[in-house]
Amino acid sequence: MKLDFEYKQGDKTLLSKLGWETNLADPEITLTMGKVIASMKREERARVEVKNTFVLQEDKELLAILGDDYDQSKPLFAFACLHRLIKIEDWFKDGTTMVRTLRKGKGRSPFIDSAVKFRLQVQVNGKEIISNYPEFAPNLLPEETKEQLPYDYGESENLRSLSTEQKKAYLETANLWSLRLDSYALPSLMIKVLKSMKKNGVCEVKTTRVAKMKSNFANEELGLDQHSQFSEGDEILFRFSLLDCSYPGYFYKLTVQEKLAHILGLKATATKFFKAGNFKKAAAIYQKINGYYNFGDSTNNYAKEDAESEDFIRDNTALQAVKLATFNNLVVCKHKMLEWQSVIGITDQILDEAMDPNNTKAMYFRAQALLKVEDFDESAECLNKLLSLDSEHAEAKQLLTKVKRIRQEYRDREGKKFAKMFK
Repeated sequence: MKLDFEYKQGDKTLLSKLGWETNLADPEITLTMGKVIASMKREERARVEVKNTFVLQEDKELLAILGDDYDQSKPLFAFACLHRLIKIEDWFKDGTTMVRTLRKGKGRSPFIDSAVKFRLQVQVNGKEIISNYPEFAPNLLPEETKEQLPYDYGESENLRSLSTEQKKAYLETANLWSLRLDSYALPSLMIKVLKSMKKNGVCEVKTTRVAKMKSNFANEELGLDQHSQFSEGDEILFRFSLLDCSYPGYFYKLTVQEKLAHILGLKATATKFFKAGNFKKAAAIYQKINGYYNFGDSTNNYAKEDAESEDFIRDNTALQAVKLATFNNLVVCKHKMLEWQSVIGITDQILDEAMDPNNTKAMYFRAQALLKVEDFDESAECLNKLLSLDSEHAEAKQLLTKVKRIRQEYRDREGKKFAKMFK
């Protein structure tokens, strides 16, 4: 933090610290000073009377610092102005990820489907690998002709004083990076940090949790390929200036065309995770999509569009067609994750009369899951129904033979157990 702090008795200054760069661990910040600072906000000024009895009984360190200049018979006042306060957090409580708030933003934090505009610098073991921070602090208004000063991460590009129109004009011309968070084109830790920030905020993170920095997809536009640029044992530092973000409307309020675009975007991202072998992340996104269908958000017409128009019918038909594909894809993910009860539950939904009771793909995965939980009769029944619909389904034939064999082996074992019990 940066502050001015003085102790005075009458016109006499006992201690003066102007433009003081320090932190709460500084031994010169005694109990009294710490209490004053803890009660303050950024750019706030304070004048506090300090009881002499408190100094004598509770803050012996301050008594030692003031020394012989301190007169116990006169009132003592502390004067403070907090210019800058940097909050430091140990995110995982293990020292692996330290987060410094260089400038606190204002407003709401971004959502996972927000589009964000930002500056970003990334260093690996002290070496910069990407950055779109300028060398000098830019002028925020076209008519400004201030002397060029080196860019200050905590102070430069502070848009707080600008009007809405001035901010809009600046954001359109500034050389910022932008993306949607649900594109997952940043490591998961970076996304987590952005979601914790507010507009106009600046954050610095130092981490050794490389696994959380090697997640998600590379971003060619930024020049960031976390899978090749980060290695186990690296110390990674990154800074974000979040200058703008959008707050998308609720899904159920969107037009049918907007709903379709949103779901197709999520589906494409889930497919990328699936192809990358991240079945857990793919499943989470498919489940999010399926929630839109399960709770009726995809079928309402909150926007009151003309439901008889060709465009509405076309987009709504396409929107409903995606439903079955995402449910089937979720089944495959859960199968890959060996979550058999989930497979059974999801295929229950797919094979319901309201969706697709003759879906042979769902039947096949359902039969495999039932076999894994040793529900042999249900598995065989499911496969028999599948083969009644597609008698040439080779995999189903092979699986049915396997189910019958394992079921018989199970019955033989159980029969021997009971026979021993009654000897």
